[in-house]
Amino acid sequence: MAQYLINSIAKEGSVISITLVGKANPIKVDCRTKQVTSYTGREVKYFPSTATTTGTELNCGEKWAIAVIKDWIKAPFNTSAFAQLELFIANLDLIEQTYDLPNECPKGYIKWLRDNEKTISIRTLHEFEDNIKMEQFTKEDKEVYEKMSEQWRAESQIMRWYVSEENKELRKKFNQILKTSAKGFDWCLYNSLDAWYCSFIRNNLGKDAFGENWVEHLDGNRDFRYNIKTFEYARDKERNDKVLANEAKIKAIEQLSNEEFVIIVPSDIEQFTQEGQMQNNCVGSYYHNSMARGRNLIYFIRHTATPRRSYITNRYNVHDRQTVESRIKNNDNNNDSKARELIKRIDEKIRELLSAEQ
Repeated sequence: MAQYLINSIAKEGSVISITLVGKANPIKVDCRTKQVTSYTGREVKYFPSTATTTGTELNCGEKWAIAVIKDWIKAPFNTSAFAQLELFIANLDLIEQTYDLPNECPKGYIKWLRDNEKTISIRTLHEFEDNIKMEQFTKEDKEVYEKMSEQWRAESQIMRWYVSEENKELRKKFNQILKTSAKGFDWCLYNSLDAWYCSFIRNNLGKDAFGENWVEHLDGNRDFRYNIKTFEYARDKERNDKVLANEAKIKAIEQLSNEEFVIIVPSDIEQFTQEGQMQNNCVGSYYHNSMARGRNLIYFIRHTATPRRSYITNRYNVHDRQTVESRIKNNDNNNDSKARELIKRIDEKIRELLSAEQ
């Protein structure tokens, strides 16, 4: 079967015309009716198989367009790529790759691409949008952006956040904190900045600590690390108060201490941290949220002779009404038979104490 090389592709109105070498009539595809007219002048159901892009001098964009049209005719319900084609069919020469084409073409984008010798992609669309927003930058904003550009590419998340941030007060505070950090000779400035971004922008530390008006609590006279710690303390204080209040409900189990073992119910948050460090486990912070909700309770069992040295970390589950975890160092199971007998008595006491609370 003879093959005919595709020579060009263009769109006029709702009709896409595809010319072939050696053929007077083009293949026509009506975008509204999905009607395909072959180069023979007859209406056909599918794109003529005798028309090929193999061996042609078509550019990447034109070859992509032909492939999209063929797929769309076969499966007209698959419209995403075809919608992209309709956006850029008049500028196929600006397509050099097809894996990240944008789904929009804002006013001025194509002219900006040609003026700056760039090609169509999501990356350049973001760059175009950022350039528009940066026209509204203050002198200080521009200085900070240049400083950040030393570390991050323009398309990185942190740079796109800075450009896109609509809260001018937040950007002003951020600028102040950056300058304060730089003046303080923060040798890990960019690491500190990234930590601030992850905490406040990605993980919503600000809202968790102070609600919707969190920006006013940022301290521009302090560095990134100080602001992180301040907000973490504010966020955790209410939770930690609840943790310790729930722990206090079982303080009486310490009375079960004997000649061999001493029972310790933590009375400050630092004790959890120290236990986690000595035991090489996650008790330092992992269960704090569930403890604040009253779902779990933590107590320690240590040798009476060495009460400052960790031995067994225990987790009592309120729903299960028993100690569900009893671990020695490195999360190994507690196999001390005497300690396990003591835990049975502790469970009974905790059930009694919690029932009395109700």
